[in-house]
Amino acid sequence: MDGIGGTGRYLSVSITREGVHTGCMGQQTLAATDGWKKKRDELTSKRNLLFRNYSKNPQDAHLALEIKTIDDEIAEYTDKMREETVRSARDDNKGKRPPESAAATSKPLLP
Repeated sequence: MDGIGGTGRYLSVSITREGVHTGCMGQQTLAATDGWKKKRDELTSKRNLLFRNYSKNPQDAHLALEIKTIDDEIAEYTDKMREETVRSARDDNKGKRPPESAAATSKPLLP
């Protein structure tokens, strides 16, 4: 068998002092962020429709509460996306640090 489970696909692996990162890890992050964006967009559409109904009938407390609940969900998805963007940028910058010199990382052989 070759590759992953005999599929013929190989993963790239980066090994740094901070940990290990495979090529597919970033794709999972993008998929999660895309999913959160899609869900946020769906909630925004639903919220806008409810708000149009609410603006015609502002005394409807049930609509106001439903809009507030959706606004909170939208904020949660926005926060998740922001956190993932920051984490991804931080992870990208980890690999860009210059390596330490050999003298700084080596230990003397004799006491």
